[in-house]
Amino acid sequence: MNDMDISHQKQLKDFLQTLTFELNGLSAKDHRDYVFQIFDKEDDVGGFRDHDREVHTRLPLEYSKQRIFKLLRAKLLQHKWGDVATILHGIAMLSWKKYNNNPNSEIMWRIGSDVLHHHPLGFNNHELLDTHRRTMGLYFETIDQTHVLLEYVFSLILKQDFEKAEEELKYYQSIDKGIRYKDRRRKNIAFWATIIEGYLGLIEYALWKIMVTKEDANFSTQQDMFDITTDNNEKNNKTLADLATTHFRKILSEPGTWDIFVLKHAEILLYYNDVGQLKDDLCSYSVTNKDNPNAHKYLYRYLKNYESDRDVNQLITLLKRLHVISPADPEMLDLHRYLFDKWSNDFQSSEFRKEPGSYVDLLESFEILLCMLDHACWIDDIRPWRALDSSLKAIQDKLENEVFLDLISKIWTLSERCRWWQPFHFNLTQARKTLLLNDSEMITAKLNVASLFTSADSDFCKVLRES
Repeated sequence: MNDMDISHQKQLKDFLQTLTFELNGLSAKDHRDYVFQIFDKEDDVGGFRDHDREVHTRLPLEYSKQRIFKLLRAKLLQHKWGDVATILHGIAMLSWKKYNNNPNSEIMWRIGSDVLHHHPLGFNNHELLDTHRRTMGLYFETIDQTHVLLEYVFSLILKQDFEKAEEELKYYQSIDKGIRYKDRRRKNIAFWATIIEGYLGLIEYALWKIMVTKEDANFSTQQDMFDITTDNNEKNNKTLADLATTHFRKILSEPGTWDIFVLKHAEILLYYNDVGQLKDDLCSYSVTNKDNPNAHKYLYRYLKNYESDRDVNQLITLLKRLHVISPADPEMLDLHRYLFDKWSNDFQSSEFRKEPGSYVDLLESFEILLCMLDHACWIDDIRPWRALDSSLKAIQDKLENEVFLDLISKIWTLSERCRWWQPFHFNLTQARKTLLLNDSEMITAKLNVASLFTSADSDFCKVLRES
């Protein structure tokens, strides 16, 4: 171990010792136990006790890393943050290299961050948070320092210290001259560059949100509609909004789940009624994130709520993409309705009824509902059952009996749901559960559907009918 390592290790020990005493100063409120009481023998665990706020940190060298980290996990699960800090201090006191048993450096960073975030004394102590971040940079150069910075910035955002958070992120690309892992540092910076753009946008959004909220609250008390101060505030707000959307827009075309940033970006654009730009950005997000259900849902909700001349076929196409990756999504109720209404409108034409594929949209609309009900989360939800019941009644009124029964056979038998829906949906247990809901509409809908798909004389139908 060279002189630099010894110096850095001493800084780490000094910091952790300060941290330990700071956090354990709240022992009465922290409900602390003896650190090693989970073991059977008291002699096995010499040290690590807190008597009258005097912290003893002596870890037996014969203890393996596995037992130490098992203990750390137990204390973390118990939320004994003072004990965790004490154990970390003890680990730092050991000469791990001498015994060829180096602890994972990320454990020291991550657990230390957890302690500071959750312990009352740590969360409100800016100096401890800043020192912890700098110590991780000095002593653990192999840790991804950009990730450390992001975690630190996140804690600042939680404290609503947005100016400091923004200041920290502005210099995330800088590399210390004395660092020994410059190439790795550059790769880490490149890896986190996209998400840091999102964080910068989030900070600008938070500052913008604070200002417009205050402005909206004071608007009713504004006496002079030509007040210069108000005009200046609007300019400042727009500047912050432009900065935020600029950062957000940089990440929307990149693959990744950026939902939190997309929502804030949309809020700003809607506030200034920039719906054209919002549509372009949501389209871009949907294209680059085809496997993310929310990417399609955000675009669909925009088209549904903000485009007066929306194309139903475009909505159907978009929801079909969503159906592939999320067949149980609530938006599938809309897809069923669009497809069913489309078929109903087309069916009014005698020419359409003669076409061979005249029932494609109808069958697909029912398949959408049945796919939803294949998932247990919808068993006791009235919405898909109501839609299924009303749609079956509607086509029964429109079609000849023979055609109707043929469609029921395709919906029920050819899909093979006749083999497993009865024990899944239409059994005595489900019948009793449905009765316990005390919902007459649900009982009627399930009874009607079960009568068509199974038999009106089935045990399931008899129980519901006798209610």
